[in-house]
Amino acid sequence: MLSGETAVGKHAATAVGVMVETALTTEAYMAESRTIEPWSRFFREDPSINAGITYSANRMVELLHAKAMIVFTLSGGTAKMVASPKPMVPVFAFTSSLQRARLLNLVRGAVPFLVEEDRYLLIHIEQMITMLKNKRLVKKGDRVVITTGIPVGIPNWTNVIRVEVVP
Repeated sequence: MLSGETAVGKHAATAVGVMVETALTTEAYMAESRTIEPWSRFFREDPSINAGITYSANRMVELLHAKAMIVFTLSGGTAKMVASPKPMVPVFAFTSSLQRARLLNLVRGAVPFLVEEDRYLLIHIEQMITMLKNKRLVKKGDRVVITTGIPVGIPNWTNVIRVEVVP
């Protein structure tokens, strides 16, 4: 195994270089060629509204070449559902719960942000996008797919998709 060579071998630096090159090449290939699994892979029967919306958000990322997904979640359920097809873009999950933000660190692709509780999150979406832009997580002209549930505060009630272009 190559990682064993890095610990005890004569050519540790070369072995690590090969591992890095392999990882970067694989990630680049995955980013260019990966598509979301077909609908039938996730749903045997008619999906719930939130399952359909979160799946559709992933398809929109793919079709519109969006650079990120933004999720507003209280329970963490929307972020988990959006991340389940393993999108090749980050899922920026805004939550007002410190406990949920900590748990969202364990979800593949999720980047949690702790915000003040706000029942009108979609009104303040520009501020959230500006914050992401200031942190250099998105840039001007990038498309982002936003998903949440309205009214806010109902667990597992994802029913909105919105696409924005970063100003």
